[in-house]
Amino acid sequence: MKQMSEKVLTYSNYLALLFVFPLLSIYYLFLSISVYKRYKREKQLDTTSPGIQPNKLLHFILGYVIFMVLLLISLTGILPKYLKLSFELYSAAYFIYVGYISWKQEKLDFEVVQEQKEAKESETFAPFFEGLEEKLTKIMKEEKPFLDAKLTLNQLAKKIGSNEKYLSLFLNSKYEMNFATYINSYRIEEAKQLLVQKETANFTIETIANMAGFHSKSSFNTAFKKATGKTPSEFKNY
Repeated sequence: MKQMSEKVLTYSNYLALLFVFPLLSIYYLFLSISVYKRYKREKQLDTTSPGIQPNKLLHFILGYVIFMVLLLISLTGILPKYLKLSFELYSAAYFIYVGYISWKQEKLDFEVVQEQKEAKESETFAPFFEGLEEKLTKIMKEEKPFLDAKLTLNQLAKKIGSNEKYLSLFLNSKYEMNFATYINSYRIEEAKQLLVQKETANFTIETIANMAGFHSKSSFNTAFKKATGKTPSEFKNY
């Protein structure tokens, strides 16, 4: 029974490799080409959808064809050792490439969906944004709530008589900024003035950072360098 089972399994694997696997491969290849053709037709009709770039999709199909040809040749056992190793390296590189393309595509699709969602929400809530910019600008200049390192989106929204969702959507649609970036822009402008004033000439960078509303020197240095291209010390001595 053991010998018979081993023979059955051996013959089954042989038949699978000889007939089933090639037929499935041809079917999947045909399916891939159909997907590619359908994608080109849909892309001509819908230019807003990101989709997979045609050259990448074509590379995927050609890479699969080469992989199948090399695999079928290797199954014959006529490949020398160095070519067999080359096939294994090619297979590894090909599937890593496929995985990378899939990951990039999922990331791109997610970003596009988020942008479309935010744009739609901005249009929906546009009537609620009326007068928001004027109120926000006035409070930021007169009361300077950004000097509080613990300021939250909810606290600022309450100050202008709005709520977190509307304020967040407004900042994204009007300034293309999130709450943290928007607040830091005011803090950086405040820090610029403090760095060049005679009254604060002897203050340390950390003290200036705290006065401008930053909770730490490191976050201040990072935000300041990103916004101005200079470190606070370089800006002060410029």
